[in-house]
Amino acid sequence: MPLFDCPPEYREALETVKREVGIHHHYLDGWVYLFLSNKKYDIKETVAKLQRRDVMEKTVFSNYTITPSLKESMRAGIVQYIGRDKLGRPVLYFNTARDHPKAEQRPERQANMDMFLSWSVRCSQENPTSSVTWLINQKDASMMKNTDLIFQKDMALRISKFFPGVVARMYICNMSSTLTFVMKPLLKQLPSAISDCIFMFSAGDIRKGKLQEYIDPSVLPVDMGGNNDCDNQKNYNLFATTIESYFADCIAALKKGITIKEMEMMKEFNVDSKGVPIAPSPQPPKAEEKSVSFAPEAKNPSKSVDPSDSLTSNSKISVSRKKQIIVVCSSTLYEEQQQNNSDNADRRESVAPEELDGEELLYTPTSPNEMVYFSSRPDFEGAVGEEHDSPIPNNTIFATPNFDAISESCVSNALMRSLSVKQDKQDEMERDWVRFRCYCLEICPYLFRLLGDLKDDAVGSEALSIIEENGTLLRRICHHVLNLFPQTKNRLSLPLIEWVSSSFFAKYELESEGRAYDSVVDCTSPDNLLLSVQGGLMEYIEECNTLIEVDKFKERVLRRMPNMWTAQLTREDFVTLLHDRCREQWNKLVPLFQSYIETKVTATLGHFVEHYGLLVSGGGIDTGAEWYKRLHHGLVQFREMKRGNWLFHVFPPAFQEEDAYPSMKEILRAAKRSQNLSSVSTLSLMSLSSLLFTRDELRSSLVSLVNPTLVERYLEAQQVTVYIPYESQQEGVSPNKVIEAARTEAIRCLSEAESVLREFLFTNSILFLLETRWSSSSDRASCLEEAAALRRYSLSAIQARRECQTYAVHYTKGAYDLQASFGEDTFGFLKPTDMPPDGYLFALELLAVDAFVQQRKNAPNLSNDSFVMEDMRSALKRSTNTGDRFTVADAQRMVTCLHSMDSSARLLAAVKRQFIY
Repeated sequence: MPLFDCPPEYREALETVKREVGIHHHYLDGWVYLFLSNKKYDIKETVAKLQRRDVMEKTVFSNYTITPSLKESMRAGIVQYIGRDKLGRPVLYFNTARDHPKAEQRPERQANMDMFLSWSVRCSQENPTSSVTWLINQKDASMMKNTDLIFQKDMALRISKFFPGVVARMYICNMSSTLTFVMKPLLKQLPSAISDCIFMFSAGDIRKGKLQEYIDPSVLPVDMGGNNDCDNQKNYNLFATTIESYFADCIAALKKGITIKEMEMMKEFNVDSKGVPIAPSPQPPKAEEKSVSFAPEAKNPSKSVDPSDSLTSNSKISVSRKKQIIVVCSSTLYEEQQQNNSDNADRRESVAPEELDGEELLYTPTSPNEMVYFSSRPDFEGAVGEEHDSPIPNNTIFATPNFDAISESCVSNALMRSLSVKQDKQDEMERDWVRFRCYCLEICPYLFRLLGDLKDDAVGSEALSIIEENGTLLRRICHHVLNLFPQTKNRLSLPLIEWVSSSFFAKYELESEGRAYDSVVDCTSPDNLLLSVQGGLMEYIEECNTLIEVDKFKERVLRRMPNMWTAQLTREDFVTLLHDRCREQWNKLVPLFQSYIETKVTATLGHFVEHYGLLVSGGGIDTGAEWYKRLHHGLVQFREMKRGNWLFHVFPPAFQEEDAYPSMKEILRAAKRSQNLSSVSTLSLMSLSSLLFTRDELRSSLVSLVNPTLVERYLEAQQVTVYIPYESQQEGVSPNKVIEAARTEAIRCLSEAESVLREFLFTNSILFLLETRWSSSSDRASCLEEAAALRRYSLSAIQARRECQTYAVHYTKGAYDLQASFGEDTFGFLKPTDMPPDGYLFALELLAVDAFVQQRKNAPNLSNDSFVMEDMRSALKRSTNTGDRFTVADAQRMVTCLHSMDSSARLLAAVKRQFIY
């Protein structure tokens, strides 16, 4: 009886494929069917794909080694096996925030992924479909620190090639707004076979229990709304050890000429490599052999697990986790692109990559070709050698690219010889490549002048309209440049963010912040370049959101000041009024915060009593009993004595006087922050967001309310025991009701504290300004005048950052639209060279022009906006009256040159499609 139930209509095709590859049993039917369905049930293509998988095992997997750094990363708790979903598939749980990827570690990370993915879809009676479910937690993950988009793209391709269809479901949870911005439009463009596998869950969805429709609560981690408390180092270590043991078995099998799937089948079903059953050995198994299992029972949450899902052989473990990066970006797992026409496919099979000289495939220029420069413009000044010294505006992102140093296109002469391209075709390609480089040089002065004037907002409406009308052409040329210039190992530093922010800040007559952004991009392929750019810009977009909120808080503080400081009040009276208001608001906050702390202790105590079974059957907790009051009071005092942090950044561990409130200086000092208005705004926003986040978490779970170790620490420190009299248990309520009542009370306290805390922070911030910035000034008019100037500055900064953010969004969208439009180098013909990345620099400047055009095209009219104050209108008027330096004639010449570039690039692009893709 086959383990895998193949659809009847494809049974014959499956058996044919198995015969072709020498499989004469049913143990691997599910695995083979994944390849068959991936190739649209084409038998010939399926056989070829399975053979490529075997070659990968022999040439790549067999050469993997477990290095010390890989061992360490496998124990970092980034990915772990947590059990099975409701359809019986293994579930791998990824915690993105724990990963800190580095480009130089990508080979190790590929090995790591191959190991844990092979293990999770190993040949097993419990998983005949050889499929797996990914549960990905993006909470607190940073696009720059915790995500390697290039690696994820490469791994998505690798999974499609060597593990087709194994990821049956992908649940992406708690994704940031920036990554969601990129993901949602991408999912709509993916084939239904892929997009149907991806499900996105917000924090609200998790709180509502929507994940539990697919995965049992006993399997779901606590952070995902389940009961599986699986995050601990012991589990990480045991899981890593299991993967290492599995990997050792794989290497031993490959050295014997046995494939990984055959090895798994032999161990699981006690058969030989041909699937023939082996008579059971009369000898007992060796004592050293152990079996390890990770799947918890569905009805027994967060306890030890049964050996229902063997990994290597025997040892028990709750659950565990191992290191790996797959954070799933936009194109996580998609099908292989379809092969080109059959002639090209046959020709490619005859020229396998391993038969080519590895050194010859590298892009190594022999003798630098002298470019014969010609121009379509008779009045163009300067030859190629002089062009690099021609005056270029200083406000461009890069200097003039040195196209003369790039002698060959991405399809090098050595590669063309290897692919048996005819000599006349090579000569034609060489001529077109020289012509294309010359047009690139010709357009540079116009491009740089246009960029500089767009930056200064000095392009006339007619010239801008011409560029807008040819936006599609501009993006197509950008595609050609990325597609035709050679990919390179050299990395590129892109000061785009600093350059753009200085432009928009200058527009509102503000000083640039001078912030440095780590914006080094990968140039090993066009897709990698675009992914790097998108990653950096998305991080910047999120940072803009934070900075805008900080400026909004400043603006509100400064707006309130003249409303509160009336003309009848002297400075001393106003300061006294502020002190009185702070004291009044603080007196409202103290009982709310103290009640919140007491509810945390109540919930913790109820959890302790229930966990250790201190009640008789049917007994309850009487919160009015003497034992409870003494223990509860002692726990509250002990907790406050041991608390080192300030609750929500404003509530200190202890109080000296009843009406003594912490000044803003004290709050900043406790948080180790600078004594300035920006720090005040940042800390105030952190305080409010922390309170709101805690309240929302309490509405969904008890994780943030219960401190499991508090009671144990108290009992150990005080050397006391807990005794609950029998008679008091008769009048009490169950621990669950005590905990639920505590949670309800905690939510009430935080909800009421929100508005009071907000007013307290606003009032305390005004008092901070008077005591620091205007400590020596007693004149109301001068203080309010300076406050008005600061408010105008904040409003201008908000608007400048919004425009920076909008520009970054347009640039990101432009890069996203070009993503994955270059074809797939299936056989790895194109290799990164040592050429300078000047061509990619040029493409990024073209993309910068397109983003500026989209920014200007979609910019709102601010002339009548009430948000824009009079001095902002004056600044905008001055910035737009600098004169039109990029003329209509320049725009027309630039468009003409773009059309010429498009014509010369078409043959090169067609040859690349024919011989590479």
